[in-house]
Amino acid sequence: MVNPLFAILILSWLGTLLLVIVRPRWSRSVSRRSLILAMLACLSIRLVTALLSGPSVDTGGYDYRVGQALASGQDIFSPHYVNQQNYIPFLVWWWAAIARLTPNVWWFAFVIKAPALLADVALVWYLMSPARLGRGLGGWLLAINPISIAITSILGQFDGVVVILLLMAVNNRDTNGRRAGILYGLSAAVKTWSAFFAPTVLLRTMSHRAWGYLIAGIAAVPLLCFGVYGLVYPAHVIDGMRRAFGYQNLPSDFGTAYLISNSTAGAHLESVLNLCAGLAVLVLALVGARRQWSVWDAIAVGALTLCALSPSTSPQYLVWPVAFLLASARYRAVAIYCTGLLLPLTIYMTATGPRDHAVFIVGELTVVLVWAWLLLTAPRQADSPVHAASAL
Repeated sequence: MVNPLFAILILSWLGTLLLVIVRPRWSRSVSRRSLILAMLACLSIRLVTALLSGPSVDTGGYDYRVGQALASGQDIFSPHYVNQQNYIPFLVWWWAAIARLTPNVWWFAFVIKAPALLADVALVWYLMSPARLGRGLGGWLLAINPISIAITSILGQFDGVVVILLLMAVNNRDTNGRRAGILYGLSAAVKTWSAFFAPTVLLRTMSHRAWGYLIAGIAAVPLLCFGVYGLVYPAHVIDGMRRAFGYQNLPSDFGTAYLISNSTAGAHLESVLNLCAGLAVLVLALVGARRQWSVWDAIAVGALTLCALSPSTSPQYLVWPVAFLLASARYRAVAIYCTGLLLPLTIYMTATGPRDHAVFIVGELTVVLVWAWLLLTAPRQADSPVHAASAL
């Protein structure tokens, strides 16, 4: 019997390929009717998938335990939870609230997916709306995107929230610097990886005042979260800041994780490779600014660089390039990206024993291929057709 979750992913992948190849007229429309249909499709697919999937290792394990601990008054940055999570308190407060309100782990795992589900719907709207980016086909490709569905609805990861906040911050950077700074700060407070793209965004921001708002937002919002948390649990707040801002994930199967061992030397190598990945993103931000890449191409290149080089690349980070490739109308790149990563991601979600790393090498090569394609073809172009009038 075919697993319904796999059937959904396969059908969404086939739909992605068909839309990219055929590009029917209705899929390119940015009318209100098309926008509403795409948003409903996005929400329906993700709700059904979330209901069928149940708790994942994260949502039913780490997230649930940490949320319950904070809800019961424990300090989640104490040594006992050192390997449970390394996020800024902004996110853990949400886990704690849902842990208190839900009767069991199944409902907890379902409800904490809600912000990410809604973020994907908002991203469809932002991509398609004529007053925002006006990417009709891009909105549909996000609505049925198998990578996004797997990350949001099956694994229950919240990276879609970070991406939509970052995208809105970028699109508001020259029209409303204060709003852009707040949005970027919230993005960094949910997940610190968004700060990697700050040089890319700043180099494409015309207003010096907006520079100040963006830098202040990225720094102040996460620090404010820790400040509030420290008022209640001061003992380990510095340890929590060190872990969150020096983010190190457990080695996964993606990126350069296959180079990392469980030894002390492996941990040092992880730090070195993460540093190299961050420096590579900075260098490419400078190159992109000099060559006048669009901001969407530049951020997509940066996200692909992190996915390829960082050993801390968990599967949820694979969704980051998708939104920015779609914002840049890189539809064929998205089709190739989904095709090369769907099998490794599926194996990651289902395998219970040792995994054949050859499959994950295919995923790594796919990321590198799309990355190289962008480097070679990134044109000089406007960020969006309506950037001068962009707003929330």
